[in-house]
Amino acid sequence: MPWNISSLGIGTIDARNLQLLEKAEAFRVAYENHRDSEMINLTLNDLESCVIEHFKYEEALQMSKNYPKFNEHKTMHNSFIEDLAYLKSRLNEDGVPPFNMKYFADVLVRWIIDHIDGTDVEFVTYYRSISRNFPAAYVKSWQMAM
Repeated sequence: MPWNISSLGIGTIDARNLQLLEKAEAFRVAYENHRDSEMINLTLNDLESCVIEHFKYEEALQMSKNYPKFNEHKTMHNSFIEDLAYLKSRLNEDGVPPFNMKYFADVLVRWIIDHIDGTDVEFVTYYRSISRNFPAAYVKSWQMAM
């Protein structure tokens, strides 16, 4: 599924953002293809690991730049991780949960896109304002096809 997201101009964050979307999309596709709960759980675990690693990297970068909205940004990350933990607990308790997994999978993908296009763009704007060697107008939109 194609998604329009912002390229932030920080290669490692852009690559990690794409990886997050790919993992979230793999989870969504696994559920839509009615694979067994083991496959769904596997893709969700993969997404969770990727999310935790990416958020730690992003937060370390923000802290190193004394980002004034760091706590707010970290709170958003923590909330997303809690949502993933809830979903995992439902999978572990119920197998394929009775609630609308497709809706939840779509919400995960939408959250990642909105986060990139919102708070991540805000951070890059701040980062550009304090970094002399960073291109002034690098944030741009591009399309990612899944």
